Amino acid sequence: MQNSMETFKEQQGREMEQMRELITGLSRQVFHIASNSGGSEEGSSGNPNHSLLRLARVEFPKFLGEDVQGWIYKCDQFFEIDNVDEDVKVRIASIHLSERALQWHQSFMKSRSGREWPLWAEYKGVITK
Repeated sequence: MQNSMETFKEQQGREMEQMRELITGLSRQVFHIASNSGGSEEGSSGNPNHSLLRLARVEFPKFLGEDVQGWIYKCDQFFEIDNVDEDVKVRIASIHLSERALQWHQSFMKSRSGREWPLWAEYKGVITK
């Protein structure tokens, strides 16, 4: 019984090592694709520099309505790291609003009377007033 348990553990160890090698190989392939993305691998934004795979796991900052300058700074950092297109920045930011900030946003969008979503520069200018 002891011998069969040791054999089983050795087999598991070999299988785990094979799995690690497979994952390492796949990770290298993903990195290569992301680094060399061209027209066929371009992101949903249509920007050839925007990879489908986010190599940095950065959470978007939540905003409750306080320290607007700090929140804007963090948003700008996120947008730069993730190479976010101008036309979706406000939409991304808006889904991370809560409490007073969300109430303000809803009022602001309603006041625009169905016009297009504002660009991030306009939104930052209005939200900091």
